[in-house]
Amino acid sequence: MGMAEPRRAFEVGYYVPPSIHPDDRYGGMYVVWVTAFAELFNRTGQHWALVPQPPSTPKPSHIWRCFSTSAKIRFRCDTCQNAWTSMHGQVTFQYFLHKGPGAGTVLFQLYGQKCRVCVRQRQRDRARAAAAAEGAGVAAPPTPPPEAEGATAAGPAGAVGAVGGPAGAVGAVAGPAGPAGAVGGPAGAGAAAPAPAEEEDDVPYSNPMWYPDEVRRVLMELYCQVSSKLYPHLPRPQPPAGHQRRFGRPQQAHDPALCQGCAAGTCRMVRR
Repeated sequence: MGMAEPRRAFEVGYYVPPSIHPDDRYGGMYVVWVTAFAELFNRTGQHWALVPQPPSTPKPSHIWRCFSTSAKIRFRCDTCQNAWTSMHGQVTFQYFLHKGPGAGTVLFQLYGQKCRVCVRQRQRDRARAAAAAEGAGVAAPPTPPPEAEGATAAGPAGAVGAVGGPAGAVGAVAGPAGPAGAVGGPAGAGAAAPAPAEEEDDVPYSNPMWYPDEVRRVLMELYCQVSSKLYPHLPRPQPPAGHQRRFGRPQQAHDPALCQGCAAGTCRMVRR
């Protein structure tokens, strides 16, 4: 069955972000990302390029500065159509100013979350299969080892190596010189471990659908970081205060087992 066409944002007493294609690296907010980024970084007097990357992209070399933050984000499961919001949606930025040409590059990754409904259903299915196997006198398959901390699970779009889409809207996007642009294949290619270890990750990550005001807020946080580190002579902007974050009332605690940022080791909730 083909994927449904993305729908537009709409209001039902509150704002609902648009749905997105699996290969959308901007969370459905391409225009907001590139225009807000350009408005902020044009203040530096140097050219900066904004380059989205899949969450599974290896981190660039240590000379790149990193900054992570969280935002309120909406998700929708493509399998069961369950929808939810999270106050701990993750975004990671890596930035580097190339001294020679005087141009900078910002790489960023938006992280997804797994559908709680699908994960629980898969757990029930496994339990029923194990009970049926035990009743039939068939040995149940061994329980897979726990997922190693920091391992990433490939999401729906995790196999994309080069970033598609019009990344040059901020200017001529010079491809980043240091980081690898290709996404490595599944970890453990040379390992002899059988496939059952994949069972824990067979529920894909749902792609994030961002709110426009949250995009602007995290970009302002990023600009405050960059200007303080690289442009101390420029007027220091006031970083967004906590009350400027989009309001939300979480119904459940953040679950690291469902968070792609937690799996990657970038989630701020993991580091607390």
